[in-house]
Amino acid sequence: MTSSNKLLSAGLGTISFWYAKYATSVNGAELVVEVATDTTAGDWMEVGRINANGVTELTKYETTVGINQPMYVRFRNVFVEDIGQVNVDNILIGPYQAPNYSAYELYLRQYNVTPGDSGTAPNEDWDGDGYTNTNEFDELTNPYDEAIHP
Repeated sequence: MTSSNKLLSAGLGTISFWYAKYATSVNGAELVVEVATDTTAGDWMEVGRINANGVTELTKYETTVGINQPMYVRFRNVFVEDIGQVNVDNILIGPYQAPNYSAYELYLRQYNVTPGDSGTAPNEDWDGDGYTNTNEFDELTNPYDEAIHP
């Protein structure tokens, strides 16, 4: 199943649904959730995967997509011998929401430093110049360049 149009103009945040093997099917099947900017072959990116084999009760699945542009969405079975069927209900596709960064995290990001990476904590010294990241933040100097410091 593929969406006929790109979904959500601001982008895709999450995809969730309930699944189980189809009631009259002996086997379940593996189901892949994919997104793409167009529908040509090979351009699909996997964002989730479930295996409904042996799943007899509806089970909730949710995956974070986190892409800030409209995308096509498709669900497809992974073919195997004696493939079964999957029952999918209540598909919900949530809109993309930009991360809510603190002033300190925004400061790091302007220098292409990813908050949470090793050396980026406020009391650490990312560039090894003897000044903590907090010192650099307070003075708005580059935490990634040891030649520039408070």
